[in-house]
Amino acid sequence: ECSASYSMIENKGNLTILDSSENKTGKISFKDNGQGDSAFHWGSYTLTNSGQLVVLSGTIENATAINTDGEGYHMYCAIQQSGGTTTIKGGNIINNTYRSVRTNRGNLVVEGGKFIGQIWMQPFEENTSISISNGEFQPSGADGSSVFVTNDEKNVVVSVTGGKFNTKFGCSDA
Repeated sequence: ECSASYSMIENKGNLTILDSSENKTGKISFKDNGQGDSAFHWGSYTLTNSGQLVVLSGTIENATAINTDGEGYHMYCAIQQSGGTTTIKGGNIINNTYRSVRTNRGNLVVEGGKFIGQIWMQPFEENTSISISNGEFQPSGADGSSVFVTNDEKNVVVSVTGGKFNTKFGCSDA
């Protein structure tokens, strides 16, 4: 647990996550107890990727609770995609109160897995992309959509050719 803005794991190289436990109960979990920030000036993430990340199995979770004491909120996600490529082929990506994945640079490729919490594309750079061909998606928090795209007048690509969605897609013209 921490009370500052950072990632529990920061990948800048090549990382593959594979749950090799006998009953497939492996979990990477992070909980931030910080007070938050009403202007979202900082965030805390279970895993930040700016290299090459492949998730094959296991659970990646951000267990941070929504701050209800009036001090404000901050950004917290299980995976922060900040460059490079994140490929999710299996496993569980969970944030029960907010967003499971936030991507603002690089490529997010979803070929499987289960997502609890919204996937949010907030592009900071041109050519940021999300490609979804499979997986199960259940929103939590935010606006109730499984995938939300903030269009900041960047050249972005969102491709969805498969998957099971329990709710809508959302977008804005920020």
